[in-house]
Amino acid sequence: MKKINITESDIAAVATRLEQIAPDIPATVTEGPGWSHPPAVKIIDCVLSLSRNYDKFLDPRLKTFMNNHPDTQRVVELANLMDSYPTPHAFVKQELNYNHENRANILRSVVRYVCTIVEGAPIASEEEVLKQWAIQAKPQDYRTPNIKGFALAGFQYLRMLFGAQTTKPDKHIIRFVSDILNRKVSDVKSLYLLEAASKRIGLPIRTADNFIWNRGARGMGAKPVVDIQVKNTAGSEYNSEYSEFWEPIRREGLFQGKPVHAPSFIKTISGIYLVPELRSHQCQIRLSFEGENRSEHRSEIMGFFPESKYKYEYKESPKFASVIFPVLDKGRKDRDDWDEMREKLVSMGTDIYNKINESDT
Repeated sequence: MKKINITESDIAAVATRLEQIAPDIPATVTEGPGWSHPPAVKIIDCVLSLSRNYDKFLDPRLKTFMNNHPDTQRVVELANLMDSYPTPHAFVKQELNYNHENRANILRSVVRYVCTIVEGAPIASEEEVLKQWAIQAKPQDYRTPNIKGFALAGFQYLRMLFGAQTTKPDKHIIRFVSDILNRKVSDVKSLYLLEAASKRIGLPIRTADNFIWNRGARGMGAKPVVDIQVKNTAGSEYNSEYSEFWEPIRREGLFQGKPVHAPSFIKTISGIYLVPELRSHQCQIRLSFEGENRSEHRSEIMGFFPESKYKYEYKESPKFASVIFPVLDKGRKDRDDWDEMREKLVSMGTDIYNKINESDT
């Protein structure tokens, strides 16, 4: 997998959108029965669900298979059942009512691959072995099985089914991220952006993935969005839901400008991103440093912010070294305190910006 460059402005845009929809997620997203199926059925789920309607196409086939083969629980049991047929195609036609030779061959190859993972494991520990594999595997490992037709999205979904906290960059995920940034985003970039943004706001990535999938595939939890054309720091346009919280902040001072969403008025200085952030019950200023020497750059800058005067904490990610300056333990849901929050966000942001500017680094 080639090196992926994700920018602070893109992460901030996706994180802000997730923060907006987060209050709706607990009421609309639940993990379906597929997550509790036995390993053999999970593999069938993973392969046959690719680019197919889950509810209309896959779900009835899984139910029929489980009714006909209640004792086929383990991966090796599925492998043995498939081998009892003259070809994988014959198995899929008979047992899953699906006349698709290529998909049948993919299923057999994935079954063989998973068999190598659990080979030698005691019966009782098969699911735990698969869970540990799912957690330890990385997205770039999708090439390891070397199965034509089973790429990144399928591999990621397999990891999710066995317990990994990750996302599968299917068409719904790609569309969600692309719509936020108003440009086509690749499957790999969508994956890394959603992971980074979910981590930033403390939202479990599987929860975000399930919500986006349910909304895209089933129309669940969707709400109308008011679209306004805005520009991010890179100059490209994207659609964003305008929040009234930010309007007064745009009228004057450090963040003065057109009434756009928060990620669009990231300030940059000396190669540093300064980002005002609003959470459900917290507001803060984030400084993000990128590049090979980001940690050294951060240490140099933070020398101008003595701990006796400033409270802050370091955050790390594969692409950025960040610093969080807490402003207030009040946020988007504390509407009665918005005026105070705006004032302190601008005051803190301006102070930090001026300190960096005066450092001449």
